[in-house]
Amino acid sequence: MFPGCAKVSRSNRILNLGAMMIGPLSVLNVYSGFLSSGRVREDSKLGVIGVPVAASLAEEAVEKAFDEGSVSPRPIQRGAEVL
Repeated sequence: MFPGCAKVSRSNRILNLGAMMIGPLSVLNVYSGFLSSGRVREDSKLGVIGVPVAASLAEEAVEKAFDEGSVSPRPIQRGAEVL
C-alpha cells in the first residue's frame, strides 16, 4: 500500500485507524457541546426577559380585576323590571 507500511504490525494499524476515528468524533462531540451551550444561553436570555413581562401582565390583570370588583355594578333593566 504505502512505502513503510509493511514494517507496521497489524495491531498497530488497527490502533492507528481507531485513533483516526476517535479524533474527529471527539471534535464533533465538543462542537455539539458548544452548540447546545449557546442554545441554552439564548433560551435563558429569553427567560430573563420573559419572566418580568409575564409578571407585569399578571399584575395588570389582577389590578383590572380588582377595579372591576370595586365598582358597584348597575342593575340591568328590562322594561320596568330590574334584574
